[in-house]
Amino acid sequence: MKKSFLTSGEFAALCRTTKATLFHYDQKGLLKPRHVSANGYRRYDVRQFFDFDTISIFKETGSSLEEIRQYRQSRDEQSLLKLLEAKLEILEQEQALLARRKIVLHDLSDSLREALNRRHDEVLLEEMAEERLEIIPTGGDSIDAVENYAAYFADYIDFYYMTDEVPRRPFGYILDRSYLSEGSYMETFNFKRASEKTPPGALHVKESGLYAAITHRGTHESHMQCLDILSEYIRKQRLEVCSDCYCYDLAGYAMFGSEESYIAGYCVRVNEKGA
Repeated sequence: MKKSFLTSGEFAALCRTTKATLFHYDQKGLLKPRHVSANGYRRYDVRQFFDFDTISIFKETGSSLEEIRQYRQSRDEQSLLKLLEAKLEILEQEQALLARRKIVLHDLSDSLREALNRRHDEVLLEEMAEERLEIIPTGGDSIDAVENYAAYFADYIDFYYMTDEVPRRPFGYILDRSYLSEGSYMETFNFKRASEKTPPGALHVKESGLYAAITHRGTHESHMQCLDILSEYIRKQRLEVCSDCYCYDLAGYAMFGSEESYIAGYCVRVNEKGA
């Protein structure tokens, strides 16, 4: 005949746990041994296995030991339902947060991989696919001075997080094509990937076609010089400019902790004159 009372070691083995866990549950008022002898020996009723299993199930819901203790004292079904629904709501919020983090991690790693794999400071002619972008007008200020650029970038970040939606790459800004002839770097729009929530008035289609493109890693000032290189190439090759300049933010200062390591890509749609 099997015995109904077990030592703490035997009960721990039955519950696939440790004596330390049982002692902790005892201290918290969750699961006390059925009998404690005068010399301190602790005995558990074998039927307390189901009490231990109940506690384990509640722990899987994310409930604290104190929440479990309170329920086990009250045994109120409505309180239990409220507890379970509250835990479910918390879990759904955590899942949404993890989903957002996963998107951000994928986009950051993809952007950095692209930035590091590109050939820098060399103008290339590339066929590019159409892109649907969400845009927002900027103040139209020149960004050739660092002071203006910092203020611009603050607005740029606000644009990303003005809604609960996770901003998706590509992101960057659009320079008015006048910089090619006048050397005035006027950003006209910030952009990020368009989504189903993008208002029709904010939708911008970057057309497919041939683009003159360059990627650069350096300071704000050296990026302005990089744009000069792109402009000079277009002039020397006698290309016709067919779009504003799309400036892609590939790896910002924060990734490397250095102002000199900002990586961006620039491209302008072009045609051979007379084509």
